Amino acid sequence: MDQNAESCTTRGKVTWVLKEALRHCFPYIATYVAIQVAMTLLQLLVSLVNRSMINQLTEDMGKGGLSRAFIGIVVLYLALYFVERTSGFLGAYGTNFLRFQVDGFFRNLFTWKCSKLPQEQFFRADFMDRFVLVSRHIPNINSYIQCICDLLFGYVGSIIGTLVLFIIYEPHLIFYVLLIGGLSFGLNRYLFRREYELDRKQARNQRREEYFHKLLTGRESAKEIRIYQLAGYLIEKWRKVYQLLRQESLELNIRRVKLQNRQSRFLLYVRIPAVLLLFSGAMKGRYDIGTFIMLFGLVNTCGNQMDGLMRNLVQGAYKDTKYLEDYYDFVHPITEDEIRDLKKAQAKGRELNFGAFSSLELQDVSYTYPNGERKAVDHVSLTVKRGEIISILGYNGSGKTTLSKLMNGSLAPQEGRVLLNGKEVGPGKGELFPYFGNLPQEYSRFSVSLKDHVGIGRVEMMDQEEARQNAYRMADLKGLVAGLGQGEDTILGKEYEETGTNLSGGEWQRVILASAYMGEPEIMLLDEPSASVDSIRENQFLESIRGQLQGRTAVLISHRIAFARLADRIIMMRGGKIIESGSHEDLLFRKGYYWELFEKQRELYQEEESI
Repeated sequence: MDQNAESCTTRGKVTWVLKEALRHCFPYIATYVAIQVAMTLLQLLVSLVNRSMINQLTEDMGKGGLSRAFIGIVVLYLALYFVERTSGFLGAYGTNFLRFQVDGFFRNLFTWKCSKLPQEQFFRADFMDRFVLVSRHIPNINSYIQCICDLLFGYVGSIIGTLVLFIIYEPHLIFYVLLIGGLSFGLNRYLFRREYELDRKQARNQRREEYFHKLLTGRESAKEIRIYQLAGYLIEKWRKVYQLLRQESLELNIRRVKLQNRQSRFLLYVRIPAVLLLFSGAMKGRYDIGTFIMLFGLVNTCGNQMDGLMRNLVQGAYKDTKYLEDYYDFVHPITEDEIRDLKKAQAKGRELNFGAFSSLELQDVSYTYPNGERKAVDHVSLTVKRGEIISILGYNGSGKTTLSKLMNGSLAPQEGRVLLNGKEVGPGKGELFPYFGNLPQEYSRFSVSLKDHVGIGRVEMMDQEEARQNAYRMADLKGLVAGLGQGEDTILGKEYEETGTNLSGGEWQRVILASAYMGEPEIMLLDEPSASVDSIRENQFLESIRGQLQGRTAVLISHRIAFARLADRIIMMRGGKIIESGSHEDLLFRKGYYWELFEKQRELYQEEESI
């Protein structure tokens, strides 16, 4: 993708959007243009044939009967009228089809870009405001393209044809056209500027309104709302934001109605002198009755067309151009490779660009979350070698989860480097993901079949029976699969399927664990793997994990000593720093932070056993 200086200008941004639309949606745009040209020509032909029909009728009535010429003109008029109406239907169909194609492409590109953005972006309020604004106005890209097509091949062509007829029969009407154009341009410019400004202003409130609405209607918060009786509190929060949005939108709609009424009055006032001019010309015998009726109809038609031309011109030049700039700024920089990947993403497998895994090294890495007061990870250096199991241990807030995200590429370090097999990994390129099987502390639960949910771990292998069965075995999931009514085809959750099945927290964790095992990843990263396991089953779960990780490279994130003992090396974290490192025995011998934590947890386990 060309990244020259022009791409930073409004002209360059608009040019890029139009080029991409033409490149990927050309057949649909070309069809739409052809229909617009045909409709413009047909409208002019109908006007000319109508003039001839009226004049021929006047002549025949003077002779006392209808001639064959008149009948032929009527047949031609009806045929053209039928074709024009048919073209109108095709135009409406083409408009919708073009909208779906253009909107679909740019929405896919937007979604693809979102999936490639660094995770930390979604922690920023300013980013989410831009996200809401751009996602809500992607259809404006289609609107812009249709405006361009209509301007070049619809309105402009029709107005030029009308002006030619005015020049031939009544040149003074040209001033009428110009006056309408100027008035319409000024009024529409004012309206669309206010609409765009309000959209930008409302972006944050729209995001807040959607957030509170989701809380009130979503499954995730349903339990807490009922336990703590939060409905009244949250409804009031939602109502205040909603009322503010409604008031702002109402004010804009009132302003729009007033402006449209004023515009209609202006167009009427301008049209009156044009009609009087036509009557004067007819009375003086400058043109016949057919020409008078044709010009009278064109005055009305041309006024509406000129108003539509200015409306589209202003919308395209001011309002939609702003939305195009916002879209461009959001998705860029994006490369040709990324656009090609968009088309083959489903089929593309994991590419181990750095070869088989041998080592992962973090060199003096640091990371601070947006608006964070301190570094979540503070100048940490760590190396993981093939076949090694390490455990990252620490209390909540110590930085262990953030460190794991830096290891698997979910976050890019703000300081320091990440090296895979001795080669530096580029930030935000997703080069680390293919090497990892991840069991995150917090995970999404999709309402799809169990088979598909497990297959999400490696989409390109989703339909491979052997890979899925191995993942079931590794995660001890076969018993659960066998117990479900429809086996691995059972839908998880009841959000979209009445026949779906709700799983317990522990069962969900095993499903996610199976997903992590899909395709035999090079490194397993398990963040609080026993979070959903009760203390009674913890030992059984420990033995299961011990067998699964034998001979593998793994990173275990936990605050429990029991899991730490599975590791070859234990990393102790506090305040975003590594404060101790070594084996279980070595760290106990030193009687440092790890020893203190071990003693505290041992007391707790003894108390649980005595109950």
